[in-house]
Amino acid sequence: MLDCTGDGGDVGNDAWLGGAQDVLLQRCTFTEPIGLHANVKSVRIVDSVIGGVAIFSVERGTTPTVGTPSEGWATGIRIDRCTIKGGITTQGARRFGSLVMNGGSVEGWSTLIDLANEPVSGIFTFTGVTFSNGPDTVIQLRNQLAGFTFSLIGCTFKTNAGTCIWVAPSFAGNATVRGSKYPAGKTFIADQSAGRVVASGNTAEVTR
Repeated sequence: MLDCTGDGGDVGNDAWLGGAQDVLLQRCTFTEPIGLHANVKSVRIVDSVIGGVAIFSVERGTTPTVGTPSEGWATGIRIDRCTIKGGITTQGARRFGSLVMNGGSVEGWSTLIDLANEPVSGIFTFTGVTFSNGPDTVIQLRNQLAGFTFSLIGCTFKTNAGTCIWVAPSFAGNATVRGSKYPAGKTFIADQSAGRVVASGNTAEVTR
């Protein structure tokens, strides 16, 4: 899909679990979130403006379906040079494959990435991304299960919040944060997870 505009949309359909594969969205503008559903594979979103990204999954035996297989989750998501307004949510997803975002920005008023008890497993990687929001913590890692990897490399934070990244005591995944910049006077990482976060080369910036 090239040069599309609209409210929002979905890739895949949880009712059938058939998913979708090798999807390209380029130079598109959507005012509402894009939903990434069960068994969606290899989706690339490029040079677009999107009103958020919502990730879904279906667990075996939890949702009546009319197709096969009986469970599924999204994987192989790549976002390049996009503006995501409203953040990234997991919408109760219990499993996820991988999401990689290169360049661009994630913008909104409240928390931009809030990962609670889900997903059970998955890989989130952000490289050279700018995170901009208002008074709330930018990223919250509250995942209570292992098998989850979260990476921030060379990212920039612009926020009025006192804390950029909060990691709960319940977080059992692994997080790496390196080479990123954050506003001077802010707490960059509040890690209560007993050492589940590896941070290096992050610097405070004085903004004028």
